[in-house]
Amino acid sequence: MEKSIRVRILGREYGLRVDENDEELTKGIADYLDVKMRSFRDAHPDQQDITTAVIAGLAVTEELFSHQNEVREDKDRVARSLDELSDLLDTVLYAS
Repeated sequence: MEKSIRVRILGREYGLRVDENDEELTKGIADYLDVKMRSFRDAHPDQQDITTAVIAGLAVTEELFSHQNEVREDKDRVARSLDELSDLLDTVLYAS
């Protein structure tokens, strides 16, 4: 079931419709974006809100891509370890 919520980003309220189960997640995401945007705005008070939004969006996207890359590398590392263990197990089982 969908629910209407309000979030505040850079002092402006936005109405959103979200699944009831996603309400807290959406509020957390909005708070996170607000912090990123405020941090940029504090460091660059002369920039327009649209520039602040784009730069904050790029920063969050960079974090996402970096995290996805780490996850991919972890999966590859686990797959290699499993292959090595499988090879070792084959060696032990068939050496007898």
